[in-house]
Amino acid sequence: MRNLRGNGRPLVIEQWVPGPFVRSQLAEYGQLLCTGDGVVWIVSRSQLRVIPPRSAAWIPPNTDFWIRAMNRVELRCLSLADGAVAVLGEAVRAYRITPLLDEVIASIALHEYRQDRGIDYLDHAYRFAVLELARAPVGSEA
Repeated sequence: MRNLRGNGRPLVIEQWVPGPFVRSQLAEYGQLLCTGDGVVWIVSRSQLRVIPPRSAAWIPPNTDFWIRAMNRVELRCLSLADGAVAVLGEAVRAYRITPLLDEVIASIALHEYRQDRGIDYLDHAYRFAVLELARAPVGSEA
């Protein structure tokens, strides 16, 4: 089985405040941007995706995009390796976070940076998150 965790910092949690669009750096891995209670806009290749609260955006590898927070929002960003593209596709897409997917992402957040983390557990959790995301309802698209 392939490892779906991206290289570098596999999980980043950031606090965003309203402001201008910020250009993201190109990453060789895919990114799953999950919102908490806030709303973000993501623009890529002349497409606009509004990511409402409790939703996620799939950003494929090497995608140039801009992001803007519409209010205070906590963004959880999971880095996913190339194997995720086969399941999630090559286009930016918005998804609604199911309760199960929310729990899996929370579990990844709890385990990712622990000293005693189980790598096998995390590999399976990332795989499960990708599979659950593929089944999740598509969110808002503009």
